[in-house]
Amino acid sequence: MNKQEEIIIEAEETINTRDIINKIINRWYYFAVSIPLFITLAFIYNRYSKSVYSVHATILVKDEGKSGLGGDFLEGLDLFKSQRNISNEIGILSSFTLVHRTIKELDFKISYFAKGSVKTSEMYRKSPYIIALLTDNNSLDNLSFSIELTNNDKIKLIPFEKNKLSFPLLSSYSFETPIIINSDTLIISRSKEKINSDEELYFTVNNLNKLTEDYRKRLKISPTDKESSILELSIEGHIVEKEKNFLNSLCDVYIKREVEEKNIIAGSTIDFINQQLIQITDSLQDIEEQLETFRRKEKIIDISLMAENALSQLEKLETEKAVLEVNDKYYNYLLKYLQQNINLKNIIAPTSLGINDPLLNELILELKKLYSEKIALAYSVTEKDYTLQRLNLQISNAKSILVENVRNILQTSKIALKNIEQRIVTVQSTINKLPKKERSLVQLQRKFNLSDNLYNYLLEKKAEAGIAKASNTSDNKILDKARPKSQEPISPKKQKIYVFSFFLGLLIPIGIIFIKEYFNDKIETIDQIEKNTNVPLLGSIIHKQNNTSIIINSPKSILAESFRALRLNLQYMTPDKSYKVIGFTSTISGEGKTFCASNLSTIIALSGKKTIIIGADLRKPMLVEYFNVSKQIGLSNYLIHNASLEEIIQETNVENLDMISSGPIPPNPAELLDSYKMEGLINQLTEVYDYIIIDAPPVGLVSDYFTLNKYIDINLYVIRQSYSKVHFLQDLDKAHKAKKFCNLALIFNDLTSHVKYGGYYNGYASGYYDEDTGQKKLLDTIKKLFKNS
Repeated sequence: MNKQEEIIIEAEETINTRDIINKIINRWYYFAVSIPLFITLAFIYNRYSKSVYSVHATILVKDEGKSGLGGDFLEGLDLFKSQRNISNEIGILSSFTLVHRTIKELDFKISYFAKGSVKTSEMYRKSPYIIALLTDNNSLDNLSFSIELTNNDKIKLIPFEKNKLSFPLLSSYSFETPIIINSDTLIISRSKEKINSDEELYFTVNNLNKLTEDYRKRLKISPTDKESSILELSIEGHIVEKEKNFLNSLCDVYIKREVEEKNIIAGSTIDFINQQLIQITDSLQDIEEQLETFRRKEKIIDISLMAENALSQLEKLETEKAVLEVNDKYYNYLLKYLQQNINLKNIIAPTSLGINDPLLNELILELKKLYSEKIALAYSVTEKDYTLQRLNLQISNAKSILVENVRNILQTSKIALKNIEQRIVTVQSTINKLPKKERSLVQLQRKFNLSDNLYNYLLEKKAEAGIAKASNTSDNKILDKARPKSQEPISPKKQKIYVFSFFLGLLIPIGIIFIKEYFNDKIETIDQIEKNTNVPLLGSIIHKQNNTSIIINSPKSILAESFRALRLNLQYMTPDKSYKVIGFTSTISGEGKTFCASNLSTIIALSGKKTIIIGADLRKPMLVEYFNVSKQIGLSNYLIHNASLEEIIQETNVENLDMISSGPIPPNPAELLDSYKMEGLINQLTEVYDYIIIDAPPVGLVSDYFTLNKYIDINLYVIRQSYSKVHFLQDLDKAHKAKKFCNLALIFNDLTSHVKYGGYYNGYASGYYDEDTGQKKLLDTIKKLFKNS
């Protein structure tokens, strides 16, 4: 590509950009309407849309709970505080059970509303009425009732859906009086809030399950970062106070739930110990009575040294045996617990009974961890979920391993018990060698000491369990109470909406302009003419509202000046004065050929040239509308020999301008125009007139014009802005290249102010020619603008 071609392309791009900008600027009224309209719509939207606020809170989830108290028992409780999985805690916080409990504690069952002229607003804790449900059988769920205050200070309830009531309501009710609706009873009382008579008040009884699902959908929980165990809870809603109360209550319920679970474990341990204490207490009382009775009866207070040593050995062995038996009871309890698939949350820790078995503790810890993961996962997935099924399989395997371990422990314990019993028999044989009375005392003392030691041991464990239960606290902590992220609502963003509406007011008109231009196949600019045909443009005719007017009535108007320019260009085009016959045509009717022919003939006549205009459009004659002449006689009469030349020539009110009208419409216009009479007519007129203007038929509809073409020296082809189509130019260019016309030139008719090259006439008219046209009315200007669009 050479430098000259680059300059041409750059010039074309500059022209295209300039044309686009001009089209936008010249349709400024689009923006004058669009921008205020969208700004107004934005104001209405901001004014009446419900504001949405974001409320958030933060809570710390500790990885592993630690009690502040020491002791083996408390360590046993800590065993079941498995390491927290953040995902599990998120699942618990957003679970249906926890959210439902929160909503129930907040008493969200009743919602109060005020209906204004445009929007409806919820009155959270601002209602002038308070509705209390005495019974809740869910018969009023999803029902709404309008409340009206009657003249006698009573209330009237109007149901929104009467068909859902089992029986009609009374005409009015008193305050603080039970009202039975369906199978539920409620009471309506006044609050401290004032009643606004301009608003319609109503309340809705919510279904807690649906309300729970709504809150679960809006509740968002996520860690503050990947490595953090701090969770951020957020929710969006229309009422800040209501959402704050929900988040605060949800955090409280979550923490209370953890403490309750710890208390359940401690309570189960205490219950187990109490059962053992009941049995030991009865045995201890019986043995104590037997020992006291024996000493009183036999009058024996102390025993010998030999008997005391034997008793000491026997007590030690009996204590070991009792501990093993208590442990066996725990193992059997644990085995039964696992086999019955009872909730592992309530299981008793082995260390709470002094059982220190690292492997057993580890297996229970692993099972507890898996079970916690299952509970959290079950809140958000179905039973058929692959992850849950895999977790169930892991729990089943862990249970099997734990059950097998407990059975092995029981077997080992059985062997240990047998060994102790054999050692007891050996010591017992020594005791049997003692005197009878002393031997009996030793036996009673042994039983008493054994029961007493076991009783004290269980009392100690019970006390530890009670202390643990009383001191249970949550491992989690609320870091930040619920509060709005910003005082401004997150929706609607008023400033952004105004900015967006402003740009929308700009873009939509631009889009409309571009779409109209894209699909517009009409000729709008001179550039289009130059790109689609090589036929030269002789001149442009400015738009005139009254297209049937003659410039003789407004000789100083813009229109008159444009025809003077056309006459001047015509003289430059035809310096040879032998060119006298000028033909006007167009592609279709309505493009203004008759208008241009009549006004150009007038301008030429006013310049002193003797001129005649012929109405040769015999099919649709329009020329007589421009001049005050008769249409009863004209060209058709002459061509069929019904009138002489002198009879068909009529004078007009323009000096030097005569006219031959079309006359009556004949049945064979093409044949008449091709007759020798027409040729003779032209020859005669050229002898008399300086210029002959022929208003010919359109070339795109009939072939009449090509019949006249042989008489015409200059062919003027009229196209009209926003009316003639682009392909008219393309067809004309083909005809021109085929040399169907001689001395062909274009006239661009009906130009508006936004067309290229029209600026001279517009500026000139606004200064010199305004004295003739006068001040236009605003309505006419607006009509003109929308016509041009």
